[in-house]
Amino acid sequence: MQTSQVTITIDTHSFIQNLMAAGFKKAQAQAEAVMEEIQKITLLNVATKSDIAEVKKEISDLRIEMSNLRYEILKWVVPLILGLYGLIIFKML
Repeated sequence: MQTSQVTITIDTHSFIQNLMAAGFKKAQAQAEAVMEEIQKITLLNVATKSDIAEVKKEISDLRIEMSNLRYEILKWVVPLILGLYGLIIFKML
């Protein structure tokens, strides 16, 4: 999964001027502008359905890979253990 950065450029001055023209006091307009920016930034950090689907696919692929690795380990460890037991029994005779 690739992460992408998004840069947002906002003309806060004109935004504040428009709010003041609509009847907001300067402090209210500035606070409103800040809140709107926070909301936009928050929305950019939300995962989409395709992001979630991609993560689910990666998890599924990892499970398959882990299963294959488990088989590979057993393929080598079981004969090794059986061979060691054979050697121990052979030594005891």
